Amino acid sequence: MKTISQLLSNNPSKESSYKLSGSSGSQGLPASEAETPFDDRVDASRLERAWRRVPVINNGVNKMTQMIMSKNWTIEGENEEFFKDFIDNVGRVGTREDFNAMLEAIFRYQLIYGEHYIELVEAEEDGSIVDLKAVDPKRMDYAKKGNDNIALDRFGTPIGYTQELPFGYRRESADQVHEKPKEISLNNKNQIFFPRERVAHFKLYTYGEGFYPVGLIEPAFMAAERRTQIEKDFSDKAHNSLFPLRYAKVGDETA
Repeated sequence: MKTISQLLSNNPSKESSYKLSGSSGSQGLPASEAETPFDDRVDASRLERAWRRVPVINNGVNKMTQMIMSKNWTIEGENEEFFKDFIDNVGRVGTREDFNAMLEAIFRYQLIYGEHYIELVEAEEDGSIVDLKAVDPKRMDYAKKGNDNIALDRFGTPIGYTQELPFGYRRESADQVHEKPKEISLNNKNQIFFPRERVAHFKLYTYGEGFYPVGLIEPAFMAAERRTQIEKDFSDKAHNSLFPLRYAKVGDETA
């Protein structure tokens, strides 16, 4: 029986036994370099607002999520009993969100934002994983260097993530749960650092380097926004035409 950390985390010491190596025993090192994209993307809060306010978008995302969740799922493979027991206890240690609600959010948020994040919650005494916690995608990003580029390891993989704290919260470096690498630059103590082995990052459709995925709303966002504005303008015009403001003037100053 393996421990929770061995089953759920990406422990570098465990990964090494699965990596292929050359005849001399050295591991492969990519020659290509990954680039941080600086695209003109729609802000996540605007995507969420479109889902909340545009009926056709809200209904489409919800119906698709319901279709996905209507299918039965099972756990198969090694240590089935361990995972079943772990899933049954999700939400009883660190949060109050059960696994089914978390699973539904994973699908729904990918459709809305293109991605979702789940934190692997550690036990204070030994660092083992004891629970899962959903994290708001609007406040998550890759850990970055001072030049705003994503901090990558030598294989081109992001070394971690950051969460933006709510307005008014501040966290000192000494208060960070996870030790921050020196090359990571936090934004005025208003961010929390997570190493990549403590975050499950779910992505829908990726492009380019694959760092920032796309959901279903963003490609149609501008068209939906224009349609909503046209409907509002038409409604205002119809209201003024059907219920005009009547103004009457009788006589003048000398009458």
